[in-house]
Amino acid sequence: MNRLTSGTVSLFALLLVGACNNDPTSSLHNGVTSMDASPSTMLVTLGKTKKVQVTARDEQGNPVESAYELGTLPAGITVTRDSSFLPEFVNESLLSVPPTAPTFQYIVGGTDLVSTSFTVSAGGKTVTIPVTVGPDAANVPISTVVSTGPNASDPTVIAAPAPYTFGPDAAVAFDAGDAIVLSTSTDGTQLTILPPPGATSKGIVSGLIVPYLPQVPVSDSTDVALTINAAVPSQAGTDKLSTAPDVSANPVFYDGGAFTGADVTTDGGSGAQYYKFTPAADGDFTITANWGNDSDVDIVLCNDVTCSAPDFSGGGATSDQPEVAAQTLTGGTTYYIALVLFDGAAPPWVSVSIQ
Repeated sequence: MNRLTSGTVSLFALLLVGACNNDPTSSLHNGVTSMDASPSTMLVTLGKTKKVQVTARDEQGNPVESAYELGTLPAGITVTRDSSFLPEFVNESLLSVPPTAPTFQYIVGGTDLVSTSFTVSAGGKTVTIPVTVGPDAANVPISTVVSTGPNASDPTVIAAPAPYTFGPDAAVAFDAGDAIVLSTSTDGTQLTILPPPGATSKGIVSGLIVPYLPQVPVSDSTDVALTINAAVPSQAGTDKLSTAPDVSANPVFYDGGAFTGADVTTDGGSGAQYYKFTPAADGDFTITANWGNDSDVDIVLCNDVTCSAPDFSGGGATSDQPEVAAQTLTGGTTYYIALVLFDGAAPPWVSVSIQ
């Protein structure tokens, strides 16, 4: 009996040793082998905060009780441990976060418009968490009017508030209508426009972006109101295709909007005025027309002086302002552009942009 018991004990000990050598949880004793963050990347609005959880894991992916350490923080963000995340009782009345835990939660704040990152380490491993601080659409700094003139033919230059720039769709609207965008500086910091005749307000600037986050445009206004002479510049279309002025050298302008010409485009309009344009080279062009009332104006492109081949490249409901037509044009070919008054009274002015 004693021999049997002794043998049984020895066999059991051997089985234990064998079992320990194949312990499926033995990797738990190997410490931290990886770290992860949820979310793995962060987009934080300027002046606001978001939370991120960081977890240390073993080889099997199990969370490991650890002490976490923040790396040196870059400019533009703040990072603090969330004291409300899984606190423990220090005594009967006091809750506090423990010095070690499987997961720490951090609060990340945006203090400047930056694209950056921070690190958290534990057990010799480190995780890097990218952070993009985006603009707060409700608190965008004001754009500055650099220069202007009293007339709609005088270009106005507007500077974007740093670090914002003007995006490809930047625009400026006034109480009298939309401005014509002449150009954007190479670095995107300045926008040159022609304000509409009779503007007496600050401009509402749209299409501001931060360079690293161009897909999130925001709006603001100009720092001062503009006062623009209501008289329309002397650039004028004519009532016939044969006498249409050549606007090739000045393809962005205002016109008095007389609409006294007959509509020869077969568009069915009550009046029209005409211009001609010869592109220097082949390319894609956008013809934009706007006007100073709620009438309906169409853009029609003709390939010859008789408008025998009209291209109805613009047109629509009364509310379709501005009217926009995208065309591929051949360099050296003269095209005739008709603005056709389709419905309503003749507008006090029209703007034309061929770019």
